[in-house]
Amino acid sequence: MRSFEKLSIRVHLSFFKRLLVMDHEDTVQTPSRAHRQVAQLVQRCFQQALSGPDQLDLVRSVMMEHGLTWPPQQQPHPSLLDSLVGLSLTRGLHPLLRIKPGPFAERPGFYALHLDVDLVVVNEWNSIRSRLISKGALGGFFRDISVLLSGREPNPRVIERLIALDNMAATVFLPALGVQAGAAFSYVRFSSIQDHAGEFFQGRLLLNAVNRVLPEGRNLSQQDKIGVTRSLQLRLLGHLLLREQYSDTLRGYAAIMLARQLAHSSSKALTRIQFSEYGSHIRAVLLSMSGCITVAADRFSYATGDMLIRWFFAPDKMAAVRSVVSRVFNATHTGWLQLGWTDDVIREQGLQLINNFQTLIGRPANLSTLAQLDSYYSYLPVLRGTFAEMLLSVERSRATLANGLLGALTPSFPSVPFQVPMIVANAFYVPTHNAVVVPPALLFAPFFDQRAPAPMNYGSLGHIIGHEFTHGFDPEYIGEESWSKQSRSSYNARLACLQELYNNVSLTATGIPFGDTARILSLLQDPVSWRSEPLVAATSTLHPDGPPWCVLHSLNWPPWERLNHRSTSPRVERCAAPPQAATPCWPAIKGLPAYFTATGHGGIENMRITQNPLVFIAQITQWK
Repeated sequence: MRSFEKLSIRVHLSFFKRLLVMDHEDTVQTPSRAHRQVAQLVQRCFQQALSGPDQLDLVRSVMMEHGLTWPPQQQPHPSLLDSLVGLSLTRGLHPLLRIKPGPFAERPGFYALHLDVDLVVVNEWNSIRSRLISKGALGGFFRDISVLLSGREPNPRVIERLIALDNMAATVFLPALGVQAGAAFSYVRFSSIQDHAGEFFQGRLLLNAVNRVLPEGRNLSQQDKIGVTRSLQLRLLGHLLLREQYSDTLRGYAAIMLARQLAHSSSKALTRIQFSEYGSHIRAVLLSMSGCITVAADRFSYATGDMLIRWFFAPDKMAAVRSVVSRVFNATHTGWLQLGWTDDVIREQGLQLINNFQTLIGRPANLSTLAQLDSYYSYLPVLRGTFAEMLLSVERSRATLANGLLGALTPSFPSVPFQVPMIVANAFYVPTHNAVVVPPALLFAPFFDQRAPAPMNYGSLGHIIGHEFTHGFDPEYIGEESWSKQSRSSYNARLACLQELYNNVSLTATGIPFGDTARILSLLQDPVSWRSEPLVAATSTLHPDGPPWCVLHSLNWPPWERLNHRSTSPRVERCAAPPQAATPCWPAIKGLPAYFTATGHGGIENMRITQNPLVFIAQITQWK
């Protein structure tokens, strides 16, 4: 298990254990309204997962409200596009299609709609679907959910058509599960959206569906812009779902996907039938509990992040973290200034990008007080009823707030222009805002430890920050056209050199095994024996006559048979040993020079590099 995953488990166990025993009615111990409401909602969610009521009638009423029923209605009903747009914009539910307001990057302070598929929903169904198929139970799932929703056996031919449609939908979504296939983002006018999302996403029809649910006075026009992501999937999805959107099979399939999405919050019976094998009840409970974690981490990310910091951080911890981040940033800036092989144009572009980096470390600076946090979450309604009723009320309030920002005449600047999870042990680069985000959940050992010597933290947290910085230079964000011939030629020469270096590292080299921390300790304590050790080429030429030092990042190669040829270096096969694995050598390196490598996304970590010059700023750097 990777260090990220281990830390995520530790953080989640500690955080939710405290959250679940918190008294959400105690205004003295918990003065923040946002904290109390999040605790109330999450506690009710876990209660629902374990022993809550089965609210199939609530599921049916939501389906009926949006014209998606099982069996499909025979009387006139809204088009499938109207139903899906209404679900997205009024309830925040995206069973097959996601359209939602977000910051308009071309006009800071204003908002635009964004059209996409919801990868969380796609991934979840893909995982469940794969398990059902492996058990030969996909048809059984469609039959069981049909019986549960309607109370009667479906026609076997209907089930056959649903399975065929689901297979086609899986084919449509498959590229979206790959490595950013077709994930390019662009703003287009409603009048020309079909040029990007396909002939069945007619701008006029989509605009009419949107305007039916927007508040009065906020209607959009054909000249307004909409953000489009994953145009390939949207083209295929439009062809599959919107070509004959009054088809009973299509509408029935959408209704079942909606019911499945509502299941974890409202019905154990609906959740249970998604698991065919023995122990489906326990699996259903676990799936519902995972939904509770998602509610806390995703929908209320800044509230939960604030609680994590207040509960588990020492008072001076955030200052120490920001010091590491600022030093890495300054080193990046200095390295770029000293980069000799690029021309002036490339250097200026890089400096502009670096100078415009935003950072969100731990939590947003303007949400650091309880008053600021409560103001940010002031849209939350009074929470009453079951968990499903609470969640539907919260999502409707959130959607109403977001929709009200569309078509505004004056700019509006929220406290935080984007949402990312704060209780996830990972870091992020947000390309639309050129922002690096380090959630508080990551700021624990082995990635940051105030007790550790500074080089250890620079080699772990600093390494991660450097990685996220280099995302700003990824080709999908800066484009091939930004390269001059001179810089491209110089870059390719360095790339060839780097590939040659790492492709020639012997898999049987007798250098120091990184995981052998006892060996590292003994070598550091005995510089004479250290100098006699045969080290691999990547490190043996660095200060060969100097004092001992510790490289806090290592590359571990796979078996030789997995390296098919020397023209490319390992990509996904490479694994990075966590720097803090060397904790036994801390006493030995105190007072000695220590070094770290700040390789990035497109560099040594990923030898598929083609367009990332920042990687080669990653020098062996000495930290005093």
